[in-house]
Amino acid sequence: MFLSGRAVFQRLRTDPAVEEKRRQQIRERADEQHRWASRGDARGVYGADGAELMREVFPAPTLPRPPMPRPAPEDIEVAEVVYTRAELHAMLTTKPQCWR
Repeated sequence: MFLSGRAVFQRLRTDPAVEEKRRQQIRERADEQHRWASRGDARGVYGADGAELMREVFPAPTLPRPPMPRPAPEDIEVAEVVYTRAELHAMLTTKPQCWR
């Protein structure tokens, strides 16, 4: 019985149609998990069952965060190329703290 089960299993594993169907199912699951992970859903990291367990261990925050206001593009300060010592000194003295 063991040998016949083994032979049938190997035949199913080598059947191209069965193997292609199995690979397609794996691709579909991977794409679904990728979409979940891209949205920040815990199922994308832990899977559907693992996400339920994680919610029991670490519940989601109850207070929603207010959206951060984005500055207008013209209000964002950027550095520019300087060519003289005076321009470099002026840029370094007026640079925001977030610049390295």
